[in-house]
Amino acid sequence: MNEKASKFDWSEIHARLERDMARLGTSIADDSVRTGQLLRARTAQLAAISARAAHTSELLRAIVLRVGQERYALPIDSVHEVTKLASVAVVPGAGNSAVGIINWHGELVMAYGLAPLIGIDADENATGRKVVVLRGGEPGLALVVDSVEHVVEIDVVALQPVDPNASRQADIFRGMTSDALLLIDDARLKARLHEELEAA
Repeated sequence: MNEKASKFDWSEIHARLERDMARLGTSIADDSVRTGQLLRARTAQLAAISARAAHTSELLRAIVLRVGQERYALPIDSVHEVTKLASVAVVPGAGNSAVGIINWHGELVMAYGLAPLIGIDADENATGRKVVVLRGGEPGLALVVDSVEHVVEIDVVALQPVDPNASRQADIFRGMTSDALLLIDDARLKARLHEELEAA
């Protein structure tokens, strides 16, 4: 027994085991640190993605109006009805943007041309002009445009500011889309129309 036992250097074996365990412990600790760093980075990435998604989900439905060579969008919630422009009673001294009074389902509505209101030229050759009757407010108000094209969805968050030098009435717009569609701020529009009405 003693001869076999003397073949093993137990102190060296213990020392080797302790060194191996020490290296293993360092490796495990390093892996744990790297794993923690990866998890924290992944959590931050997911939070950023969620934040971007939350900020890009504000879609607004609007109708596209054409006036002259320009196209504008008006929130559909502010529109009561779109109808053809028929007979109009001109109101003397009502201002350059006033088209006149129309009879809309038995209600007298004051109609204004969008072109002079925002300072551009209407299409003189346009046929079948449309009247956009606005929701809310007394008396009734409406816009006259060259045509109404279709309904679109606009990402409000992605709107770009309107260059004040590009439009004499830049403050009436909420912003511009990537395809140069100007979104009208319906509250500011109605305020402008009431100013026109009171000044008449």
